[in-house]
Formats: sequence, C-alpha cells, structure tokens
Amino acid sequence: SACQTNPPRRLRVSCITSHPEQMESINQYPHLYKSSLVESETQGYLIEEFYNLVCQRQETSVETPAILLGIDGVGEIIQHLTPEQVDQLSYVVQKGASVKVRIVATVESSQLQDLENFLELFGAHLVGKMESDGVGMNLAQIPEEAERELKRGAQFCAKFAGEWVPFWILS
Repeated sequence: SACQTNPPRRLRVSCITSHPEQMESINQYPHLYKSSLVESETQGYLIEEFYNLVCQRQETSVETPAILLGIDGVGEIIQHLTPEQVDQLSYVVQKGASVKVRIVATVESSQLQDLENFLELFGAHLVGKMESDGVGMNLAQIPEEAERELKRGAQFCAKFAGEWVPFWILS
C-alpha cells in the first residue's frame, strides 16, 4: 500500500525474501530500488548498502526519498549474514528511522524467542497470523475468558514501548 500512496520520488522500496514467486509482483513497482533472495550474495551487499546509506544520511542530512527495506523471514536471513552484516543490520534498525531509512521484517513465531534480543531493536512489533489463540493470549496477557470472543487466525498483537496491545476480529 505504501507504493500505491506515494510516488517513487518520495519512497523507494527494497526487499529480501525467501520466496522467489513474490519477486515477480514486487519487481513491477517503479518504487523498487533493489531486491534479493535469501542465500544469494546480494542480500549481504544490500544490508551493507543500507548501512552505508544511513551513515551517509547522518553526515549530510539528506533524507529523501524515504527508503523501506522489507525483510521476509529475518530469522532465516540472519543465519546467512556475517557477524559484521548482522551488526550493520542492527544499526540500520536502530538509527535508520531518523534519516528515513526503515526496515519492516517478518519472523516465524517459532523463532521469536531465538531472536528476542534482535527484535527488541525495532520500535514496534506486530504479531499476526497466529493459528493458536494461546500465543496471542500469552503475549498480550489477556484473561482466558476473553478467548471465546476470538476468531481463530484473526488475532494480532502490537508491541509499543515494551507493552503488548492485543487486536482481534470479534466473532
């Protein structure tokens, strides 16, 4: 939706994904800056490029266009990066927003605990597509009696300032 509401002069988008079939639809947008598949050499170069861009923008105060890096499956991608590239990615997550370089990442729920320290670097968390009501209930600390109001697969939680806020579609 960001590409549909912003012209390319205001927003550029990059993507790292493990799903090659998604690349075709992403590549059609004129907003696309660069894209990479997981396990390709270009993903590490893309992380380095974003790191360098953040550093450059911090020095020069140039902040346009806004650049968004979407990472589909950050847990898998981190496994294929060097320690230096993981540090660079962490830096971009922490400092990039101040110079209009943002990262949006997905992670499998099974990897949440393993990536807890890395995920804490993000300013907000949105957890969705949870098949088990218990995951959302535990994250948001919702009373068990609220469970009967939930629609399976239609719940999500957002974390703001260290606190989980639950959202559900009521049945």
